[in-house]
Amino acid sequence: MIAATDHALRGVVTMAGPASPGWQIWAYQTRYKISLGEEMSRAQKQRWRAGEDPERILKERVTEARAHVRGGEANPWWTFFFDYDPLTAARKVASPVLILHGDRDSNVPVSHASKLAQAIRSSGNPDVTVAIFPDHNHLFLPDKHGGFRRYGQLLAHTNQIPEYVLDNIANWLVHRLAVAAEGN
Repeated sequence: MIAATDHALRGVVTMAGPASPGWQIWAYQTRYKISLGEEMSRAQKQRWRAGEDPERILKERVTEARAHVRGGEANPWWTFFFDYDPLTAARKVASPVLILHGDRDSNVPVSHASKLAQAIRSSGNPDVTVAIFPDHNHLFLPDKHGGFRRYGQLLAHTNQIPEYVLDNIANWLVHRLAVAAEGN
């Protein structure tokens, strides 16, 4: 998530960063979980199984969550996350930016990579690189499904971001540092 800018930075790397307020990210995640029959009360599950439109149940869940946050019942981080719009900060970034995203991300839609890039470019910053990793989840682990439930299983197998993802970051940084050194 882009939360602040520093014009002295030589580059910014964002990994699976959101491009919308947190409540929209939460709705995306909840929609995914509802599609699996999760994230619902017992009554909502009964309505879902009876054929009620999942989008109606999602809207109800989002309304409940927003009321919870606005009512001061959420912790400070959740309150910040729910209303924070990362595109406001993205439009202020003047440094080179590398945006990474897995295309099987069930936490943040992969389309947010291009939305962040567009917001950063909209203020005149042309130096934005987007790298999408096919069959990688939110944790940048190889995963053809991307579902939350598999995280524990995948992390038990490996808890390391693949070397080629890290190489992508390292190569981008080396190139940006070389360009910066040439300019000085």
